[in-house]
Amino acid sequence: MMIEELAKGFQITVEGFVYDSEISFTVIADTNNFSGSQKIDNFSVPSKLDHKIQEKIKATAKKDIKAVGLNNSFFNCEYWIGDDITLIEING
Repeated sequence: MMIEELAKGFQITVEGFVYDSEISFTVIADTNNFSGSQKIDNFSVPSKLDHKIQEKIKATAKKDIKAVGLNNSFFNCEYWIGDDITLIEING
């Protein structure tokens, strides 16, 4: 069992695929919660985040995907966006 601490920030999901070690991104989706709740209501695209932070997120995702050794697979990476870009999980 893994318990993740309650993070404060904006949650996003980065999706894409890796083929022959080449990482391609398809979407960055914003996670929208029910008003006054931590429960997820829906996901929206395109992301509301500015281009500069999206490029930082992609660079972080590339590093994280390489670190876990994903190849020839679809993926999604979830992050908290606050003062830092904090990895929540990677799914292959």
